Amino acid sequence: MTDNSVIFSHIVRQLVTKDSCVLLIKELETVRDSGYLKDAQIAINKFLSLSDKYQGMLNPGFTFESAVSDILSYVDSLANFLSGLEYVEITLAFQPNKVFMQTLYSWFADYFSFPFYLHFIVTEEIGGGIVVSYKGNYIDLSLKKAISDYFVSNKENVFAKL
Repeated sequence: MTDNSVIFSHIVRQLVTKDSCVLLIKELETVRDSGYLKDAQIAINKFLSLSDKYQGMLNPGFTFESAVSDILSYVDSLANFLSGLEYVEITLAFQPNKVFMQTLYSWFADYFSFPFYLHFIVTEEIGGGIVVSYKGNYIDLSLKKAISDYFVSNKENVFAKL
């Protein structure tokens, strides 16, 4: 089997989020389990159906005549690839839509030379803005931090005006 990393990287760029990657891994495991526990044709049908669900992006050319061992090897490789991805954690005060998530992903993809996904956390606690974290490093551009910083640095002026 050839190196599928280019195909897999393309798949990740389409998935974007942790939730999408986790869902696909679970669906791939269902295909794999069908192949190992049941009829080979069921596994092939499940894989081709799954590929259709993802608009063909999963399928590098398998057909109904493909060997189930080739499909299962590919499924295992893709599931392992997705499971080992690095991620950027994004904290927002609102639920982002698909366009917003894709825009953020594209921005980070310009700087990272490896496949990754975005893990979105939504909490009103930050008030607004964004907190970005990667491998323990983070930048807090939240409204909560901006207001806190303002009050800390302007404490005397704020209380003098009250």
